[in-house]
Amino acid sequence: MFAEILKNAAQKCNETVLHDDEFIKDGLRYCKKCGTARQVRLSEKYGGINDCKCKCQIEEHEKLENMRHAQEKSLAVNSLRNSGIHNRSMHQWTFAKDNGSSSKLINVAKRYVNGWEEMRTKNIGLCLFGNVGTGKTYAAACIANALIDKGIRVVMTDFSRVINAMQSYDTKDKNNYIDDICGCDLLILDDLGAERQSDYSLQICEQVIDERAKSGKPLILTTNISIETIKNPPDVKYARMYSRILEMTVPVQSAGTDKRSRTHEDNMKWAKEYFSGP
Repeated sequence: MFAEILKNAAQKCNETVLHDDEFIKDGLRYCKKCGTARQVRLSEKYGGINDCKCKCQIEEHEKLENMRHAQEKSLAVNSLRNSGIHNRSMHQWTFAKDNGSSSKLINVAKRYVNGWEEMRTKNIGLCLFGNVGTGKTYAAACIANALIDKGIRVVMTDFSRVINAMQSYDTKDKNNYIDDICGCDLLILDDLGAERQSDYSLQICEQVIDERAKSGKPLILTTNISIETIKNPPDVKYARMYSRILEMTVPVQSAGTDKRSRTHEDNMKWAKEYFSGP
């Protein structure tokens, strides 16, 4: 009885009008475009003939699915970038746009990204130190963007921004904020030493670095402070924080001249030539 119902239902379904892009072969509908069947013959018990997708219909379905997955991935990556890199101008700082002026530092950054799984597993971070304008922040942002493109949750912010945020929160919100930035896969803290020099600022910096150390996840720092100062702090109140940094990161020096000064000089040279013209 049940088999008969199935058979009648299948036969009813098969009483379809032949589409313009189809032809009949051996009693089954075929696609004119790819020449493969859009129907399959089953046993009489299950109705005899059932619809199926031809080759080009399957390919079109896969194409649409791939497009949907790509769109979903793009939305997810954009969300990670918007929430992770707090300075939006850095969203465009990538390896592809590097001008080659800090090749050694950029090579270190690329190797870090390529070895990310090991860096994460072994909890290896970087301390990028050197003079102002030598590419430390750019290299760190390249790492952030490259890993975010892979779906890795990265937070890149600076100590001044962290301190300002903490000042506006109550105790509970402060703890939630620190938990949030320290809970990401990679935390990048820019410009250590550029924040206001006060006991409160030092306390916040220490707290963030300490919580990150407890998380067992890697940290990348950029700083204009020399590695000698970090290893031998002149003031004992910095000793604990600097010691933590040395435990968590591999020091990498950023050498070269100040890119911002060079850009300014080039712009001024161009402006002088422009305004001295006829």
